[in-house]
Amino acid sequence: LMEAQAKHEDGSTGYLSHHEQTVPEALVRSDPEELGDIKGSRLAAAPPQLEQNAPHALQLLRRVREQLVDALAGQAPLDTFAVPLSCDFPIKECTRQGFHGFCDIQKSNWQDDHTGDVRRAMTFTVRSVSVQLSDERGQPLPVELLLATFIHELAHTMTRPEMRRAGAVDSAVLKLQPQAAGLGAQPHELVPVHHSGDFYANFSALLRVAERLGIYSLPAGPNKFAPKSLMRFDSIDPAAMRAGLSVGKSELYATALGAVARRLRVLLTDSQRAKQKLLELEAAEVSLSRVLKEAKQRLNLRKKPTKVCDVAG
Repeated sequence: LMEAQAKHEDGSTGYLSHHEQTVPEALVRSDPEELGDIKGSRLAAAPPQLEQNAPHALQLLRRVREQLVDALAGQAPLDTFAVPLSCDFPIKECTRQGFHGFCDIQKSNWQDDHTGDVRRAMTFTVRSVSVQLSDERGQPLPVELLLATFIHELAHTMTRPEMRRAGAVDSAVLKLQPQAAGLGAQPHELVPVHHSGDFYANFSALLRVAERLGIYSLPAGPNKFAPKSLMRFDSIDPAAMRAGLSVGKSELYATALGAVARRLRVLLTDSQRAKQKLLELEAAEVSLSRVLKEAKQRLNLRKKPTKVCDVAG
């Protein structure tokens, strides 16, 4: 695995892993296993003439927030929701160098818990959320990247700010906060914990709703909503996507900001993985029946294949 590192809303760093093998593998089966759809929305960066402007991208993010607010209003809130998701704060373009997104949150009325090891802000106000819309070259970021970052920031707006004794905070969490360098040198010292357990519970809840609505889906994988998996999304490096990293897909908004569908490029193999053949199709040619037909011919299969799944099953 290769790792891509960058900064996030509070200056923290995190990792997004991607395989050195950037060509996904499709397993073709003729047995009755579950279907997996390889028809996704992998996107190429929009050409200059199709670059989105900031107002258009921000309008899309406001629409996404409205959809999430409406969906959450119809279900019982989690105990980790300090406040409901709200449309009461502005969404801005993030222009701070090296930051992909950040929340401007005013905190007050800090109170210690009964142990004295945790201090929480009983009152906090979200003044704004900012998201980076273009990369260092001025090119618009893929909509999937915007959505992943934006949903992450929304999770912060619902999570009560807290501080903990450094000795009780996992070192991996402290390493995600380089802006707090020098803090936590003493075990008894209180340090801010921006990505707490409550935060990851809220982030997971928002991602599940977003996936159900077709707004945004994480890349397929085991335990993709688990905290350790979500930590990879604390910071997303746009350069990593240009290198082949998948950051998920959006059924509703894949082409909303002028992106064009990228040609399908997969390795075909049978269930025993005895053979491998590269298949490339233009976006307009992609269909399940076309992939199955090409698989039978290229892999010289005796039976007509009827199922396709990705390498994760």
